[in-house]
Amino acid sequence: MESFDGVARDERAVLTYLVGELWRRVGDVNLAHGWFGRVASEVVDPQSQQWVIDAARQQRDCPREWFG
Repeated sequence: MESFDGVARDERAVLTYLVGELWRRVGDVNLAHGWFGRVASEVVDPQSQQWVIDAARQQRDCPREWFG
């Protein structure tokens, strides 16, 4: 994941979020926060990818298991 080799540029924000979520779920809050913090910088279309920025912020600041 560090180099994102082979990952389409428009998919990187979601993958970054998911890595953060995995770290959160295994209990490493520091690594999770680092990955969540990178999400916005990986976004290529802020209008269509705002949801992933919002999800990363939610899980960083006040995590929950279900969205809705």
